[in-house]
Amino acid sequence: MAKELAEKLPNVRLHVFSDRDLQPKRAQIEAALAGADVFFGSLLFDFDQVEWLKSRVEKIPLRLVFESALELMSATQIGTFQVHMYCFAFCEVCIQRSAWPVLL
Repeated sequence: MAKELAEKLPNVRLHVFSDRDLQPKRAQIEAALAGADVFFGSLLFDFDQVEWLKSRVEKIPLRLVFESALELMSATQIGTFQVHMYCFAFCEVCIQRSAWPVLL
């Protein structure tokens, strides 16, 4: 996918890391996050990793985090739409009050 993206959009850089990379490649990940415009995260549950990531991704304008620790999923933001931790407990209420369309 990264190769195809580079061919079609040469000005876009895609960095792919796994949760196993967070310790040995921490400096690389931090540099990638510092210059990122978009963050996609999934399956992140380790408390220390979540805390480290959360403080760094909150500066990124577009953040999509799913199937992860609630503390990190609450960092999801698309424009003015934000996910809050209490939304996961009261999904129906949040969906009804959301200004964004919900795709299920």
